[in-house]
Amino acid sequence: MRDVRCGCRRVAATAILAGLLANAAAAHADEFQAPRAGLVTCYARTLSDRPEKDRVQYSVVGLDGDDATLEILGRQEQPYRIHTYRGIHTYKSVAPDVEVQEAFDHRVIDSFGRLEAGKTVKVDLTRTTRRSTQTEVQTGTFTLSVEGKARISVPAGEFSTWVVLRRIETRDKQTGARYRQDRRSWYVADLGWFARLQLADGPSAGSSGMLDLLWLSEAKGEGRKDLCESHFAQAR
Repeated sequence: MRDVRCGCRRVAATAILAGLLANAAAAHADEFQAPRAGLVTCYARTLSDRPEKDRVQYSVVGLDGDDATLEILGRQEQPYRIHTYRGIHTYKSVAPDVEVQEAFDHRVIDSFGRLEAGKTVKVDLTRTTRRSTQTEVQTGTFTLSVEGKARISVPAGEFSTWVVLRRIETRDKQTGARYRQDRRSWYVADLGWFARLQLADGPSAGSSGMLDLLWLSEAKGEGRKDLCESHFAQAR
């Protein structure tokens, strides 16, 4: 298992990226694509409704073409899984007490082509939330916009990214309540994943948060949660 140590993370992150991106020449570096098999990323997370910064880890545990399944491990929630398409949109999340599915025509992402500043697509979406006692259905739109390029510095190192905004606006079929979810990703195209993520949720997208990459690896097997915890502790 290759590891990025916090004490030399800027140099080590460059080395690990070289290994992760060995096949980048054959990939479409400026298009949305699925994250690499076995990729593990650890983030420092700040949320507006939690007083302390914590950490969260994403591990690619399954890959089927452009579809990836990731396990999410956090200190303040039970582990759960998400299903993403081309590394840019989570269309399903499965937690112990709730399942959320967002249905829309994924061909809009397939047809997006090369990433370019100002490029935008918008499509109808249906969001279904299932709990043990009830099912909620919301309808609305999914918008994907490329805001431009940015080179950013995070604890794991420096990354050349595309800034991509994913906005979901829905209305509950029964109550009429409106909801908005924004996800602004600093997306590393060669990696198929993000180095930074800005969150905004709620009726007016008033609940917010930020994730900054601490560490990344192609790790398989045991001990991934402890690795993330140790890097978070060293970065504090």
